Amino acid sequence: YRKKITKAADKNFVSGLVNLLRIHLSTMLNMVDIEASNELFKKPVSEDCNPVQIAELVREAWGIPNGPLQNLTHYVEKAGIIIIECPFGTNTIDGTSLNLNNLPPVIFLNNSLPPDRYRFTLAHELGHIIMHSVPHEFMEDEADTFASSLLMPSDDFIRSVIATSTGKVTISQLIKLKPYWKMAISAMMRKLLDTNRISDNEYRGLHIALSKLKLNRNEPQPFPKEKPALFKQILEACLGDYRFAKSKAKDLLNIYGDDFTLLYGAFLPEPKLKIVSRS
Repeated sequence: YRKKITKAADKNFVSGLVNLLRIHLSTMLNMVDIEASNELFKKPVSEDCNPVQIAELVREAWGIPNGPLQNLTHYVEKAGIIIIECPFGTNTIDGTSLNLNNLPPVIFLNNSLPPDRYRFTLAHELGHIIMHSVPHEFMEDEADTFASSLLMPSDDFIRSVIATSTGKVTISQLIKLKPYWKMAISAMMRKLLDTNRISDNEYRGLHIALSKLKLNRNEPQPFPKEKPALFKQILEACLGDYRFAKSKAKDLLNIYGDDFTLLYGAFLPEPKLKIVSRS
């Protein structure tokens, strides 16, 4: 889970939802095959290989060019990882993932995430899939470091900051860089701190400035949200379009009207009627 402080009821709801989707997905994957063109490898963190280096290995293996990663979803799905956006019913949980022997890796993301948090959470969960097989104390920090390094390679990011700087780093400068890196301003601030480009005092000052602008909880989103495609393709292959999906889901997945709409309505929406005037 991306959040450390979460109500037990919220965790239980999300766990139940994820488990139900896992059961359905297992059934549907008996009917379809997934072909992956990107290698998905395991690389645990060690003394010889830290999360930053592992992120570099992923970029190299997947042929990601230098600079901003334009569409992370595209690369993740090409590795055969299934991304499912879910109605978590809470904003305290951003995402979670499953990596079971009988299924391809699956990343579940809160469907209410804004574009920047969607990308960072997706990268964070990808880090867990690649680096972690056994939970441990530092895994969340390692996944955050991996995500930051995958989406913002330090050298490229710092060069862009220097190229747009007129002195001290400011919030307005980071706002201008946001559509280029497709990252939260707060994540860029943290990157500057972690790479020693700003001091602890400067970091706190930027947070205060962000708060005064009322952007700490509602950052601008100057780029569209990425859209997963693989799970929708699986649903369409197994259930067909909306006209037939509900009845097929009843037989195949043992779910009914409202439950089907809650789980899969966003992927297989009911077509809207068009009013056609006669001349």
